[in-house]
Amino acid sequence: TKAIPTIIPLLNGVNFNLAVTYPQQVNASFTGTNQTAVSITINTTTITRGLNYTIGAGNWNITWTMPSNQNYSSYITQFNLTVSQATPTITALLNGIYNNLTITYPQQVNASGSTTAGTLNIYRGGVLISNSLNYTLGVSGANNYQFDYNVSGNQNYTDAYKLIYTNVTQARLLGSISGTSSITYGTAGNVQGSETNAGDGDI
Repeated sequence: TKAIPTIIPLLNGVNFNLAVTYPQQVNASFTGTNQTAVSITINTTTITRGLNYTIGAGNWNITWTMPSNQNYSSYITQFNLTVSQATPTITALLNGIYNNLTITYPQQVNASGSTTAGTLNIYRGGVLISNSLNYTLGVSGANNYQFDYNVSGNQNYTDAYKLIYTNVTQARLLGSISGTSSITYGTAGNVQGSETNAGDGDI
């Protein structure tokens, strides 16, 4: 009767199935005494014992196989490897600030951002806008504007989003009045006024 090989397969040093999150690396190895060459495969691709690999998100089969010889029987063991998608980190900025923003009209707003993975799109009120472009928002009243930072994921990263807001408050009217400096009661005077607020000219 042939003897049974005495090897212990390992995934990241553990003799069991393994679950990781991308891009955490995976190391397949074994301990014990092998009598013939041990082959390690991930699905159908041969990998090197003890070498770290970054494996894409999904479900994978890691298989250890060893052929028989005159004195030892063949060996095969399989573990399941689950690699979960990671969530991108979004940096969302309004005028360079990582937070909601309050400004006074006509101060401009610059919405910018970045992501650690995937493709970032910025929307204002459901409309796609350009990253890092200046915008003037609101002409009257105090309005809250919602900025949506959306990331489209891929095989290894999930979709992600972040919401921040800009509050635009009304500007204070600025102007001047000039005219006759000193007149006697009952005498007609000449008074003129001007307004310096951008976007408003109702004086």
